[in-house]
Amino acid sequence: MAEKKTPASKTSDEKKHGLFDELYDRAKGKGEKRRADFILGEAEGFDPPIVITSPDLFKRRLISVAQQKNDGFGVLEAAVGDPLSFGRILERLNEYGDDAPAMLGALGIKVIDHFFGRGASEAPGGSQES
Repeated sequence: MAEKKTPASKTSDEKKHGLFDELYDRAKGKGEKRRADFILGEAEGFDPPIVITSPDLFKRRLISVAQQKNDGFGVLEAAVGDPLSFGRILERLNEYGDDAPAMLGALGIKVIDHFFGRGASEAPGGSQES
């Protein structure tokens, strides 16, 4: 049985048919690159650091839904992805007392802007996928 190639491993000559191959070629032409990870490290009080990876389609959808609901907790939770890491962030933000909700919102905006570009968190629907 021949090994199945993923879109990333196909040559341009092999992408001659199929809707997903056409969509892949189209998306690739946009020049969208994966953004670097967002890291909360020692300077922010995290050892080991919390690494927030570039959102895949599932995370992007959860982020978009949370933004539409104006749910700052949900936006950050979806972006972080890992419940334990999100819990560590909440523990750290709790140190700011009454300012913790504002800090959470600011961090959520910073993470979203990092991955989707400045102002993405302010756009109607909240992200490029909306």
